[in-house]
Amino acid sequence: MENEDGHVSPSGEMLNTSSFALIVHVVAALDKPVDIFSVKTAIREILLPRGPRFSSITRNEEGVLQWQATEVNIDNHVFVPEFPAGHMVYDKFVEDYVSDMHTRKLPHSRPLWEFHFLNYKTTKGEATVVINLHHMLGDGTSLLSLAIACSNTKADNPLLPQGSTPSSHVQQTRPPVKNPEDSLQNMASAFHTCGCSVLHFGRPYC
Repeated sequence: MENEDGHVSPSGEMLNTSSFALIVHVVAALDKPVDIFSVKTAIREILLPRGPRFSSITRNEEGVLQWQATEVNIDNHVFVPEFPAGHMVYDKFVEDYVSDMHTRKLPHSRPLWEFHFLNYKTTKGEATVVINLHHMLGDGTSLLSLAIACSNTKADNPLLPQGSTPSSHVQQTRPPVKNPEDSLQNMASAFHTCGCSVLHFGRPYC
């Protein structure tokens, strides 16, 4: 939500107020564990170049709220929680973790988004991704369009950067994703399949 000159739009300014700060929570079950190295690479090489607001913060200049590009430390935005070992399924742990997301605010000192990857089996899938996005980054349609655009493979779009090899530290019981594009493609597919699973203050946002 921005104007061509980089100013935050009036609707974006409204969404930035303390009384009307909206956070979009996306929760999706995945059919395979996530290779965190590949995901971080995909975010760095694909998402950030295509979504400039994901590498921007807001600043107030003479009473005008503007977007300002900033360096992004991926480790400040990608979280991989650890749960106690020894459970067959982790539904309760995942549910509690997701519930806690609704009480947290995104710090404005860095870009307004977070990815949480829960590589634990539940009755719904082999892993769960939780994404928190400030509504200033876009509306549901634009964010979903960005996710689908980022899921295009190199063969589909020659303008996308080449993928790098996955981490050698991925556990042998969790087969790695072959390349970064696959990571975003898997997540975008999940979002497209369960569009109404996007949660807005804990209620269906569709």
